[in-house]
Amino acid sequence: ITDAAAAPVAGTAVTLAVRPERLHVEPAEDGATPERQPGWTTLLGRLSQGTYLGESTEYRVATESAGELVVRLQNREGEQQGAVVGPGQPVLVRWPDDATLVLAS
Repeated sequence: ITDAAAAPVAGTAVTLAVRPERLHVEPAEDGATPERQPGWTTLLGRLSQGTYLGESTEYRVATESAGELVVRLQNREGEQQGAVVGPGQPVLVRWPDDATLVLAS
């Protein structure tokens, strides 16, 4: 919410948006419970697709609480970036709380 005077009433539907490159993906164990880290949002999901795009890799992650998330990780030479998992495997998706944008109507 960019308008400081805006304050959605409790129970009002809002949309949360996070830029795909602000998300992080890491392998998880089946049935894992996301551990709360101060300043970060963490969701458990299942990798549905990973696509190499040259300069980046796009991951699509299915979550129960947020639907499908699209994560884009920059590919850097000599560095391993992102998850080393395949489709169907559990993952944790994390992002800094300050990267979350609240959209209210």
